[in-house]
Amino acid sequence: MTDKTVILKHISAKDLGHLAMPDFCPRCFWIKSRLGSKRPWSSFPSIFTHIDVYSKEINKSHLKSKGHNFPWLSPFGQLTNPIPCPHWSKFSFTDPNTGVALRGTPDEMFRLPDNTLAILDNKTAKFTEHEDELLPLYKIQLGAYSWLAKKLNYGDVSVTGLIYYEPDTKEPSVDKVTDTGFSMSFTAHILPIQTDLQQVENLLVEAQKIAQSTEPPNGILKCKDCSIIEQIINMLKVSV
Repeated sequence: MTDKTVILKHISAKDLGHLAMPDFCPRCFWIKSRLGSKRPWSSFPSIFTHIDVYSKEINKSHLKSKGHNFPWLSPFGQLTNPIPCPHWSKFSFTDPNTGVALRGTPDEMFRLPDNTLAILDNKTAKFTEHEDELLPLYKIQLGAYSWLAKKLNYGDVSVTGLIYYEPDTKEPSVDKVTDTGFSMSFTAHILPIQTDLQQVENLLVEAQKIAQSTEPPNGILKCKDCSIIEQIINMLKVSV
C-alpha cells in the first residue's frame, strides 16, 4: 500500500448519493477512489438506458406536437420551456472547499414562469412512494444537480422530483402480442423531492476525507463487497 495521499479529483452526483445511504461502506468507497471511481465487478444493464432515452424522446415529441407536457407532470408546474440537459463534462463544477469536481447529467430540466428551474429524474422501477430504499441516494443526486445549476449560473432550482415509469405487469393480455413480439405499457408516478444543498457540500467534504486517508477505513458489518474482497485476498494468498 502506498503512503501517497490520494485526493479525490471528481465524483458523479450518483456516486455522491451513495454516501447518504444507510448501508454506505467507507472502505468500499476508499477502494473505489483508488481505482479511479471504477467498479471492478458491477455492471448496469443497458436496457434501462434505452428505456430512459426512449421516455425522454417521447416527452420531447409530445411537448412539440401538443404544446404542453405529459398530463401526469402537471403537479410540477408549467413545464413548457425545456432546457437542453448538458453533458456531464459541461455540467461540472469544482468545489473550492474540497477541490472535488462534482458532475452529472439531469434527465429533464425546465425553465418555470418565475425564471426558476425544475429538475426531474426518470426511474424505471416499481413505485413505492417513500419506501424506495434508494431514495436517500436519489435525493442527493437531485440536490447535486440543483447545486451545479446554481454554481454554473443556470439559476435557482425551485422544483425537484422523481418520475417513476413502472412497467405494467399485473394483467398480461394477448392484445399486447404482435407478429414480432409483444408490447409493454408503463404507468408514470411522480414524487416531489426536497433537496438540501448544504448536505451536498457536507458529503463532498466527507468523500474527500475518506479518499485522503492513507489507510483503508473500516467497512460496515456484513458488507457484501467487502466480503468478496476478503475472499479474493484469501484466494490470492493460497495461490501464492
